[in-house]
Amino acid sequence: MRLHYARTLATYAQMLLHHSPTRQIEALNYRREATGILSECGATLDLLQLQSGEPRF
Repeated sequence: MRLHYARTLATYAQMLLHHSPTRQIEALNYRREATGILSECGATLDLLQLQSGEPRF
């Protein structure tokens, strides 16, 4: 369940960064939280995708 939550956070953060530049700080906080959860879960491929900035949607 946490892995799904982290993926959702990462996708939402990316959407905010692309479509709502005024919410950049909020997006980066979501991205930071997602990174922490993905790391805890050992989701290496998800982390690499998040760090590369590859679109998730």
